[in-house]
Amino acid sequence: MVAKKFYDKHRELFKYYDYNYERYDVPFSVAIIKLADNIDKTKIDFNELIRHSDKYLEMDEISLYFFIFLGTDIKHAYQTLLSLEKKLIVKYNLYHLDQIFCSSIIGKKKDRNVEEMIRLCIELINECSPQKNILTEDDF
Repeated sequence: MVAKKFYDKHRELFKYYDYNYERYDVPFSVAIIKLADNIDKTKIDFNELIRHSDKYLEMDEISLYFFIFLGTDIKHAYQTLLSLEKKLIVKYNLYHLDQIFCSSIIGKKKDRNVEEMIRLCIELINECSPQKNILTEDDF
């Protein structure tokens, strides 16, 4: 239900990415990040931390953040999330924390629409643990 509402809210944006994938074969991945409870979420500006070609959207007020990584497969999206984690640690002085966030990543495939990608990300984010904080579609 959350995936459907979020998809409907940003339908035009997602159609743009789908169109570029279908027409020009431009890959993309989506990710959801859930920040740790002990992080002050009001200070963090994800737009400063990601590439200009990527897109960040706030999913809700309880620390879920949605990202679209343009031109990336699942492997490169994973590397991008690791880089994002490093930037968060450095910029906001989070060295003292064991876990900054947990996240999930799903890559675009021909038989998978964006709404389904969001739903799968939400399912994965609920299974994150301190031992494995970045889950991908391979973890299903």
